[in-house]
Amino acid sequence: MATYDELKLTHRLFMRGYPFSRYAITDNPCTKLTKPLNECKFALVTTAGLRLADDKPFDHSFNLGDTSFREIPNDVEVQSL
Repeated sequence: MATYDELKLTHRLFMRGYPFSRYAITDNPCTKLTKPLNECKFALVTTAGLRLADDKPFDHSFNLGDTSFREIPNDVEVQSL
Protein backbone atom coordinates (compact mmCIF):
# COMPACT_ATOMS: atom_id res chain seq x y z
CA MET A 1 0.00 0.00 0.00
CA ALA A 2 1.28 3.45 -0.89
CA THR A 3 1.88 6.08 1.73
CA TYR A 4 0.19 9.45 1.40
CA ASP A 5 3.44 11.05 0.18
CA GLU A 6 3.80 8.43 -2.58
CA LEU A 7 0.42 9.30 -4.14
CA LYS A 8 0.14 11.48 -7.24
CA LEU A 9 -0.42 15.16 -6.53
CA THR A 10 -3.93 14.99 -8.01
CA HIS A 11 -4.85 12.12 -5.65
CA ARG A 12 -3.45 13.95 -2.62
CA LEU A 13 -5.44 17.09 -3.53
CA PHE A 14 -8.59 15.00 -3.97
CA MET A 15 -8.10 13.40 -0.54
CA ARG A 16 -7.48 16.78 1.07
CA GLY A 17 -10.81 18.15 -0.22
CA TYR A 18 -12.97 15.02 0.12
CA PRO A 19 -15.55 15.17 2.95
CA PHE A 20 -14.53 11.94 4.70
CA SER A 21 -16.52 10.93 7.77
CA ARG A 22 -14.57 10.87 11.00
CA TYR A 23 -15.53 8.81 14.05
CA ALA A 24 -14.09 9.12 17.50
CA ILE A 25 -13.84 5.99 19.63
CA THR A 26 -16.78 7.28 21.66
CA ASP A 27 -18.88 7.70 18.45
CA ASN A 28 -18.81 4.00 17.55
CA PRO A 29 -21.88 3.42 15.31
CA CYS A 30 -22.00 -0.29 16.25
CA THR A 31 -24.10 -2.09 18.82
CA LYS A 32 -23.67 -5.39 20.65
CA LEU A 33 -25.46 -8.44 19.30
CA THR A 34 -28.50 -9.57 21.28
CA LYS A 35 -28.84 -12.95 19.54
CA PRO A 36 -26.49 -15.52 17.98
CA LEU A 37 -24.83 -14.49 14.71
CA ASN A 38 -26.45 -17.35 12.77
CA GLU A 39 -29.86 -15.79 13.59
CA CYS A 40 -28.85 -12.32 12.40
CA LYS A 41 -29.16 -10.59 9.05
CA PHE A 42 -25.84 -9.27 7.88
CA ALA A 43 -24.80 -6.62 5.35
CA LEU A 44 -21.31 -5.59 4.39
CA VAL A 45 -20.93 -2.08 3.02
CA THR A 46 -17.64 -1.38 1.30
CA THR A 47 -16.14 1.20 -1.01
CA ALA A 48 -14.09 -1.45 -2.82
CA GLY A 49 -16.31 -1.30 -5.92
CA LEU A 50 -17.02 -5.02 -5.97
CA ARG A 51 -19.45 -6.21 -8.64
CA LEU A 52 -20.31 -9.26 -10.68
CA ALA A 53 -18.91 -9.46 -14.22
CA ASP A 54 -22.35 -8.94 -15.77
CA ASP A 55 -23.24 -5.97 -13.49
CA LYS A 56 -23.14 -2.43 -14.82
CA PRO A 57 -19.68 -0.94 -14.11
CA PHE A 58 -19.38 1.93 -11.66
CA ASP A 59 -19.22 5.37 -13.29
CA HIS A 60 -15.78 6.88 -12.70
CA SER A 61 -16.70 10.23 -14.26
CA PHE A 62 -18.32 11.60 -11.06
CA ASN A 63 -15.93 13.93 -9.20
CA LEU A 64 -16.96 12.67 -5.75
CA GLY A 65 -17.46 9.06 -6.81
CA ASP A 66 -20.33 6.84 -7.94
CA THR A 67 -22.62 6.33 -4.93
CA SER A 68 -24.68 3.57 -6.53
CA PHE A 69 -24.43 0.03 -5.20
CA ARG A 70 -24.44 -3.56 -6.44
CA GLU A 71 -25.96 -6.48 -4.54
CA ILE A 72 -23.67 -9.48 -4.21
CA PRO A 73 -25.54 -12.78 -3.74
CA ASN A 74 -24.43 -14.88 -0.77
CA ASP A 75 -23.69 -17.88 -3.01
CA VAL A 76 -21.32 -16.07 -5.41
CA GLU A 77 -17.82 -17.41 -6.02
CA VAL A 78 -15.46 -14.83 -4.49
CA GLN A 79 -13.05 -15.18 -7.41
CA SER A 80 -15.75 -13.87 -9.79
CA LEU A 81 -15.87 -10.45 -8.11
